[in-house]
Amino acid sequence: MSQRAFLSYRRDDTSGYAGRIYDRLQQRFPNQIFMDVSGIDAGVDFVDSIEREVRSSSVLVALIGKHWLDAGRLGDSEDFVNREIALALESKIPIIPVLLRGARMPSAAELPENLKPLSRRNAVEIGEATFDRDMAALISALQPRLRLKTAVSWRWIAALCAFILIAIAGSSAVILKNVWPPATPTPSPSPGPGPSPATDVSPAPNISTPSSSGAFVFEPIGKWSVSTGGATAGSMLLDLKQDQSYEISNTNGTFQQLAAVIGSRGTWTFNRSDMSLTILGTGSRYGFGMRITQKLNNGFSAVGVDGVPYTFAPAPP
Repeated sequence: MSQRAFLSYRRDDTSGYAGRIYDRLQQRFPNQIFMDVSGIDAGVDFVDSIEREVRSSSVLVALIGKHWLDAGRLGDSEDFVNREIALALESKIPIIPVLLRGARMPSAAELPENLKPLSRRNAVEIGEATFDRDMAALISALQPRLRLKTAVSWRWIAALCAFILIAIAGSSAVILKNVWPPATPTPSPSPGPGPSPATDVSPAPNISTPSSSGAFVFEPIGKWSVSTGGATAGSMLLDLKQDQSYEISNTNGTFQQLAAVIGSRGTWTFNRSDMSLTILGTGSRYGFGMRITQKLNNGFSAVGVDGVPYTFAPAPP
């Protein structure tokens, strides 16, 4: 049995949720999520492939919408959803029901005989307004059966033991308390004319001209396009907000691995005394740290604790 999750769903019942859930799970568990439209090659027997994938999976995720029981299709032994779940039950494969948009868990009386044990499985609920939080709960439920996305090699495991330093594919992900001195949060300046902080519009990045001492006065608040090259090539959008929270999106290359470890949201601090910028994932002891080195037009350059250079440019609107 491989460490893979099989995504069972009805196209006319999930209303776009299946693809969205698949994409989020694929980010956290790359190449471990099977979904029929993406996992079956052209020309392959559909039925044989589905049965083989179910039997070889370590967990089945059953997406259940409000119309999952409609039209009595589930009682047909040739129905694909029936076959998928029945095979999982027969093979003693754990099943996680996922209730979408207020759907309820079907009772044993509503299920065909071969699917009645499904009613005894604990379900995870996923709603539109709480999608991110609910997906975190589903990911947590899947973790014992799947491998979390990490790119830590044995070489870096040895480095972790020796220096308490983790390097994710050459990025600057570090255990902050052992690398940077504690950063003192710097109060953000009072916002000038423009959108209220209560709106959803992020302020433009703010970098002033160099001071007489040769350094430059700097506030990193804003949306940045961050990139690095060479063996650690990658890019991402980093939104440093006024409330000192951050959000990572559009990750590529090494930054995909970074986001998988520290998470896409958390908090950030900037210490003017040594120009150190750190971001720390919510609920994670790992973070991303660097020192700002120089101003570059409307952006700046920085260097990570492992010497990797980074370029920050204002993100396009």
